[in-house]
Amino acid sequence: MDEYYVRCGACFDGVHEELQKNVGILVREGRIVQAGQELPCPRGTQVLDLSHLTVTPGLIDAHVHFDFLSDQTGGPGARFLASDEMKTLTLLYNAGQSLRRGFTTVRHAGGKISTFGALDVKRAIDAGMFQGSGWWWSPMP
Repeated sequence: MDEYYVRCGACFDGVHEELQKNVGILVREGRIVQAGQELPCPRGTQVLDLSHLTVTPGLIDAHVHFDFLSDQTGGPGARFLASDEMKTLTLLYNAGQSLRRGFTTVRHAGGKISTFGALDVKRAIDAGMFQGSGWWWSPMP
């Protein structure tokens, strides 16, 4: 069983206005099963010592357009000229960047892609093929 204990330096839990001290988080099979102040670490559990950092739960962004290209991927107007394949790669790249910034869940609000690229990226992330924010897709009308 994949289980580890996260030792937090401080924890912003989204409930209290102030940072919580001495917080432990027990994670089993990739899911938080218990968290709290003075939470004991079960014997034999791998410890992830983040006592020098502030920990917060994953953030949620309910409106993103991951298929928008930046200047680095084609300059102004690139989103209108890029292929659907390039937009799909941009979706995958932006989902990974979003996760690294702390967003564990996002809602992709659709965009300028006419194929199933957005769904393919979601399915690939869900299948564990790539790391990226978990997301749901809301196609634009």
